[in-house]
Amino acid sequence: MRKYYEKYIDNLEQVQKLLESRPDRGMSSDRMIAEIRDNAGRRHQICCENDRLLAEILFERDPESMNRQEADDLIEFADRLFLKDGSLDTGIAHYIHRLLLAYARQTGDSDLYIRELYQAGVTLLHVKPIVLHGEVRNPFRDQITAYFEEGASYLDQYDEIANEQTRAFVLRCCEKRDEKEYLYVFPKERRRWWEDEDVTSEREAFEKYVLRGILTYHPPTYVHSQMVAWIGEMLCRRMAETMPEKLAGTMGLSDAEAVLREKERLCRCVYEGGLCHDLGKSRVLNYIGLYGRRLLDEEFACVKLHTVLGYSLLKGAGYEHLAQIALHHHQWADLKGGYPYPCDPCPEDCRMLVDIVAVADSIDAATDNIGRSYASAKTFGELAEELREGAGSRYREDVVRLFDDGDFFEEMERKLTPRRQRIYCKVYGMAGNGDFDGEYAGDSGEEEEAAG
Repeated sequence: MRKYYEKYIDNLEQVQKLLESRPDRGMSSDRMIAEIRDNAGRRHQICCENDRLLAEILFERDPESMNRQEADDLIEFADRLFLKDGSLDTGIAHYIHRLLLAYARQTGDSDLYIRELYQAGVTLLHVKPIVLHGEVRNPFRDQITAYFEEGASYLDQYDEIANEQTRAFVLRCCEKRDEKEYLYVFPKERRRWWEDEDVTSEREAFEKYVLRGILTYHPPTYVHSQMVAWIGEMLCRRMAETMPEKLAGTMGLSDAEAVLREKERLCRCVYEGGLCHDLGKSRVLNYIGLYGRRLLDEEFACVKLHTVLGYSLLKGAGYEHLAQIALHHHQWADLKGGYPYPCDPCPEDCRMLVDIVAVADSIDAATDNIGRSYASAKTFGELAEELREGAGSRYREDVVRLFDDGDFFEEMERKLTPRRQRIYCKVYGMAGNGDFDGEYAGDSGEEEEAAG
């Protein structure tokens, strides 16, 4: 089993190197795209291998069949995965401690049980809490409290505990039990976007640091945002031109004539909404960039919070319509699925904007065959059929109906991949080189192409 542990750790380190690698700036576009695609494919292979390893190491393991040597090996493995500074995989360390808890309970080893109560609590405490406006909270504080309070309950038996290390774990549980909000201090560079002395407003902080942070920490999310902005603008423009009555009521526009007059304002709002729809992921980038394995349930729960986090960031910066797009873009059009739930209903004057961005989001996520490392990309035709199947439930039927227009379908299909390739080359060419200025505006020539 030890060889599996070593392989898993080696794979994690390989993934980290792949995530940090950037193509040579002097490469041709074709070579750069090939390298980005190969990098993503390698990460996907490692992810699949690690999922198989974890099934053997952890998820399919029966605590009743374990012996003490195997438990000790797991303790050592978990300790290597979790260090308060520079942890390799805190989430898996937490799951190992849960397995060890079950083993200790089954064997009646009270010393190990108390140790694992503390370790399960402290690893879950460090499963990357959510940061917003300088306030840090862990969404699992009820579970964390349960671990620490059970460990602290052994204080009544403190004098009877012979093992000094076990006594120390009881006292640590008592200390952690009193940290009601379970705050966790992020490194200073991760806090500066809201604390920088040169920033005079939340809006300025948002523009200066948060958008730049997405590019710096995870270029694929930035590429995705650029693509969703472009696709969304194309969808909005075609709808305004061919069925403007469907946009009546949006952004205070009373009828089809008003929509046609204000077409550019509508398209610009959808474009900016696409850029910002995943902004909340800037607060959970540790999960978005985690390609070493499949996300754990707790981690996916944090990722799903990106809609609420993005809403709060955008609303606080004064972008009301963009905030609604960020909040609702994963809700189904019929409101019977998706997330977040429950939440306040989307204002009617924003609903169509949200539904357009939701379709654009699905189009790019499903068809990206360059930087996505966790799934095989679909062709645009395959994805269009899925959209039609989900029309009226997951997707707004009026938006999906745009693809019934053969000319529009052909235009989108023809432009989609070349556009994505240009954005990948542009973004990966400037990421880490100090060229990104943090502004929304896309390339003017590319915007003209989208407008045409």
